Amino acid sequence: MKKIVVFLMMSAVLFAQNIEITALKFKADEKKGFTEFSGSVKITKGNSELNASKVILFFDENRVAKRYEAYGDVSFYIEEKDSKYRGTSQKLFYYPSEERYHFFENVDVYDLINRRTLQGEEVEVSLTDGKANVIGNEKKPVKFIFEMDQK
Repeated sequence: MKKIVVFLMMSAVLFAQNIEITALKFKADEKKGFTEFSGSVKITKGNSELNASKVILFFDENRVAKRYEAYGDVSFYIEEKDSKYRGTSQKLFYYPSEERYHFFENVDVYDLINRRTLQGEEVEVSLTDGKANVIGNEKKPVKFIFEMDQK
């Protein structure tokens, strides 16, 4: 148990803000460089929040988080830089060093700043350059909904 607490404390120090993770189960493999949380997982960092059935954090050799993977009924609120998003998907990958989010399966992302919704089977959002890429399929084509100001 002591190793778990030390590992989590070391991980939190590596981020600009503290990260709080709650879950029903936890396991880690320092040699393979991953930590897995499962069962009602909730991760908060500042005002941002991620909820999922399972989240796996992958670390590099310096114990810096290189990727988050969230699975099962993923919901999120992201507030970073000049961006604010909320939404849902079945799977999410986050690459902290690139500030890039990749959402999969029944994706619904609402951009709170630009007041637009992105829907598709796969959505990628980059916070560094503000670019988004959306992929749909025959049964569920891409849907882009935006609000226009009336003048």
